[in-house]
Amino acid sequence: MKANSTLLGAMTVASLALVGCQKPAEKSAETAAASGTASTASYTSVAGKTIHIATEGTYKPFSTTKADGSLSGFDVELMRALCDEMKAKCEIKPQDWDGLLPGLIAKKYDAVIDAISITKERQAQVDFTDPYFTNTLVFVTKKGSTINPDDPAQIESNKVAAQRSTLSTQWMENTHPKAKLNLYENLDQAFMDLAAGRSTMMISDKAPAYYWLTTPEGQGFEVKGKEIDVDDKMAIALQKNSPLREDFNKAIAAVKENGTYDKIYQSYFGNMGTTNAAASSVTTTVSAASASK
Repeated sequence: MKANSTLLGAMTVASLALVGCQKPAEKSAETAAASGTASTASYTSVAGKTIHIATEGTYKPFSTTKADGSLSGFDVELMRALCDEMKAKCEIKPQDWDGLLPGLIAKKYDAVIDAISITKERQAQVDFTDPYFTNTLVFVTKKGSTINPDDPAQIESNKVAAQRSTLSTQWMENTHPKAKLNLYENLDQAFMDLAAGRSTMMISDKAPAYYWLTTPEGQGFEVKGKEIDVDDKMAIALQKNSPLREDFNKAIAAVKENGTYDKIYQSYFGNMGTTNAAASSVTTTVSAASASK
């Protein structure tokens, strides 16, 4: 997931991490209880109303902007499913990463979905729904490279690409302050840097990394080393004390219970297990989560 380091102009907020992913978030006790009546849930605060939602539109496979300007991706499809469940009209618009939470706080949007990590710093500024996804971090290098990211000395002796103001960057700065980081405004630029050889390795949320490996540009690369568990959970961000939180939580429980969530998840992440063992754990997790719903 990703993390921003600034919010509104003079308002400084520690890292806001948005992205990346790897398995559906398990239901909390509250969500599990709500799921028992999900099919008959009453969405009093949103039914028939318009919800204004922002997403980045450049964070594949969670959100991406098509050639015709329309938005797609896991987060976008999930949000549309939630809006259908709540019988609400949703307008989803793209917004640069750095402007997502500031826009929410300024009440430009009612909600933000973009692989956003729940952090204490963010919770001081916005509210979150129940988690809908969990994330780990991974390193990507060229296939056959002798680089071993499990060796701290090798991380600090190589140039590492990453997206600016993300959980990946935050982890690198805290864990490997001597590392040589090449930072970029969005993930596509970081992957381009890696492919061009300006960096010898890259750190990323797991899902975008495995997604990139399926593209023509990513064919000569692979995930190396152990996954980095940073206890990262993603949720929808809302304005403080928003009445939407209860309805969104009911809807999240409902789409998990009725199978809609699994269908969307499998369409974006179900095939990632064919490339390597780490990716296959995504599919395994989905199956386990499905059984527990």
